[in-house]
Amino acid sequence: MAELTGADKVMDYTARHFEAGPGNMYTAWNPNDGKPPEIDHGIAFGMIQFNQRVGSLPTLFVLMRDDDPVKFNATFGPYASELMIEDWVRTADFNFPGLKDRLIAAGSIPVFQQSQRKLAKSQYYDKAVAIGKPYGLDTEKSIACLFDSCVQMGDPKVASLMRRAAQGGGTKKEIRQRFADAADAYGQTNRRNRILQDAVLLDWPPSDQPPASQSPVTVVAAAATSAPTATTTATTPAAASTGNKSSQDRNTRLDNLKTAVSTYVSDETTRIDREVKILKAVLDGRLGGAGIQAVSIKRVSEVAFNDLQGYLDGA
Repeated sequence: MAELTGADKVMDYTARHFEAGPGNMYTAWNPNDGKPPEIDHGIAFGMIQFNQRVGSLPTLFVLMRDDDPVKFNATFGPYASELMIEDWVRTADFNFPGLKDRLIAAGSIPVFQQSQRKLAKSQYYDKAVAIGKPYGLDTEKSIACLFDSCVQMGDPKVASLMRRAAQGGGTKKEIRQRFADAADAYGQTNRRNRILQDAVLLDWPPSDQPPASQSPVTVVAAAATSAPTATTTATTPAAASTGNKSSQDRNTRLDNLKTAVSTYVSDETTRIDREVKILKAVLDGRLGGAGIQAVSIKRVSEVAFNDLQGYLDGA
């Protein structure tokens, strides 16, 4: 399977921890996806639990067939042609062993796993990114929250809840929190808030960078080992490109950090000024303009600003 992108990583993590559960997420199976159970929505299957009766399972079958017709026909045998008919898929008994076993087997075939990933991205992830973009909600946490919501309730409902959340104004995190609360209330769950509180998902945009163990140096060394004609000191164009992209990504994050620190300093300065004014007003009321007032205010101000400077200097 191709190397995972930042989008893939967010989809996989969200699916494993909030949708399909542990184990092989591509074969995850729910015999009745209805809520409450007496509502028959049919089965749900795969990494984001593609639903049979009201969801995108029929679309998944078409995509699987298009991705590898030979493997599709071999895997599904006598059911292959029926799986191209949406009405048949919507009403079939997928819990029947002969059909269920074939679908579970398909979930272990790499090309069909890629089919699941492509459908999850085009039908849910990309729409989640588009919904969050106008509000600056482009971090892993934000996209995961919106992605999971699109899977559960569809992008039109998610877009409506987001517009309503944004009407209250405030910071990006405040808007996101209002959306999560509304989405959880609508779905009678707390999964969106659990996503926002997750310690693994970051409040940074998804990155396509390889992990530290696959740094450019490691990649070049591995290439040199596997290719006897290559010299150990040569850097391949691909490795150089990866190094430049990694450097650009690091510089972007440093710029974001500088902006965050600048914002923090500005906010703290405003807070200190406000506290000094409050203390001044208190002293005015208590001391009636006595000579000690100016000295006290000056001392409070110095202590406050020294405290901020000490924090910034690492004191």
